[in-house]
Amino acid sequence: MVELNDFVIDAGGPRGISQLEILKHAMDKLSDDADDDFTHDTKRPCEVFAMIGGTGTGGLIAILLVVLKMTANEALETFTDIVNKVFKDADRSPIKQTERLKQAISEILSKRQVLPDTKLVLPNGTPPSCRLYVPVVDKKNTGSPVILTNYVDRRGPATTLTISEAMIATCASPPMFSPVKVVKDYSRIEYISADLGLCNPIREIIEGAHSAFGDDATVICALSLGCGNSGVNIFPDSPQATALVTFLKRIALDGERKAQEVASHMEKLALYHRFSVTYGMEISEEESWKKVEDIGAHTHNYMNDGEVAATMDQCITTLKDGIGSTTLEQLINDRRQFTRTKKFRRFASVFFIDGSSKETIKRDITEHVRALGGAHSQKSFEESMKFLSLPVQGGERLLVMDNVDDPNLNISAFFPKWRRGAVIITSRNVSHGQLSPMGH
Repeated sequence: MVELNDFVIDAGGPRGISQLEILKHAMDKLSDDADDDFTHDTKRPCEVFAMIGGTGTGGLIAILLVVLKMTANEALETFTDIVNKVFKDADRSPIKQTERLKQAISEILSKRQVLPDTKLVLPNGTPPSCRLYVPVVDKKNTGSPVILTNYVDRRGPATTLTISEAMIATCASPPMFSPVKVVKDYSRIEYISADLGLCNPIREIIEGAHSAFGDDATVICALSLGCGNSGVNIFPDSPQATALVTFLKRIALDGERKAQEVASHMEKLALYHRFSVTYGMEISEEESWKKVEDIGAHTHNYMNDGEVAATMDQCITTLKDGIGSTTLEQLINDRRQFTRTKKFRRFASVFFIDGSSKETIKRDITEHVRALGGAHSQKSFEESMKFLSLPVQGGERLLVMDNVDDPNLNISAFFPKWRRGAVIITSRNVSHGQLSPMGH
């Protein structure tokens, strides 16, 4: 069974700096909390997540992380450089802006020793360990997204764009940039960014993961990064068309609305984690491309909030434990049913233990934890007990200890030291009822 983590990045222009600051914080924390077999040097997002995707500048960031295999810090430095060279003091001419973007991307690829004509999908290559999913649209058919991937998608032909063309296409949001023109089958296609229709593409990327990995793939973590609350959208009093266009664009680029809809289905699932700066990221037509120096400060204030820090800790625990509880088929085909089921399901995991002797208890507990695979496959009994004592997302752990009849067995010595968890004991020995008189 495939177990995977998904990472989704909203469109947000220069505010993508905030997303990368949050990602860097998460990767640093994951590295600091790492076990010996998962060292600091391995904490590249492309090694933690099985699929990374986004739209607009979120798609650009995804390409930096997946195709160019950057660390979060490298991507932050690279993206900040793009913002300063391209978005800051933007030219009114989309042609000139596109040339600035092309030049910035050319410099990035040159530094990474990537040839200009390198395709996004390598010919006859094995599927990459981390898959890219970036929706863009055909200018003449904006209702049907074109998916840029670094793998052959079984639902359609392979992406023919170069890495450079893909990076430009995902950013080509009119009227700031010109479309990317590509000749395909003797016809010319003009690609533009999908950010106006898919600012927060989490549902589309989950569907992409379902197509790539199949029904039975188990989702461990779905991380969604927004670019901040853009403020209240007030219908303009001005009769001018430009004011109405600005209003409609702000609504289209509001990823928080989609996030709230998704949260209503997924917030009860331990796998879903959403981070987006709450205050200080409000945008106006004058400020949206200029006040980039404040983005980092607002993001740091957000991450220092106690509730946000606790949520981040939960996210890191989910990534570290590596235990999936939801299949992609369940997420795709039965969201509402599954959400209701999880809401009333108290226990995230259940372990059945033969309690007839000290030896059988140790054996079963150790085997249950080792069966989780990965970093748990070689755990000793003592290490297994420590693991069971850790908090688990999505509910509590339940141990069912059967046939605990030996009067000389100190059964309480085998209870995990958890704050949230339960133990059910079946026994012919009535004295065990004194372990929990209220629950007997």
